[in-house]
Amino acid sequence: MSNTLHRVKEAVINRQRNEIQGIVEVAIDEGIDPKSIIDDGLIAAMDVIGQRFSDGDIFVPEMERVIQELGTKGLRDRLKVMVGGAPLSASFAEKIGADGYGADAAEAVQLARRLIKEVRD
Repeated sequence: MSNTLHRVKEAVINRQRNEIQGIVEVAIDEGIDPKSIIDDGLIAAMDVIGQRFSDGDIFVPEMERVIQELGTKGLRDRLKVMVGGAPLSASFAEKIGADGYGADAAEAVQLARRLIKEVRD
C-alpha cells in the first residue's frame, strides 16, 4: 500500500474529516487508481472502524450524549431509553446508560413492554 493510501485510511480511522479530501486529491494527482483509493483507503478504513465498533472499542457518541442531555434537562428519571439493532450490544447499552437493548424488533417490543410494566408498578 502506498504511503498516500495509508494516509487516506488513517485519516478516516482518526476522523480527520477536513484532511481526507485533500489526501484523496493528492492520491489522484499521484496517479493512484480511484478504485484503489476507494478499496484500499476508504473501505479498508471503514472495515477497521466496523471491527472496533463490534469489539466495543468505539461507539456512536450521539447516543450517549442524548442520555446525558436527558439528565441535564431533568428528564432522565421520567423516560426510558432503549437502543438496539445488529451493530449494537447489551454491553454497549449498559456502557452508555440506556435502560435496555433489543437485538431486533421482536426483542424491542418485549423490552418496551417490560419497561412500561416497571414504570407502572
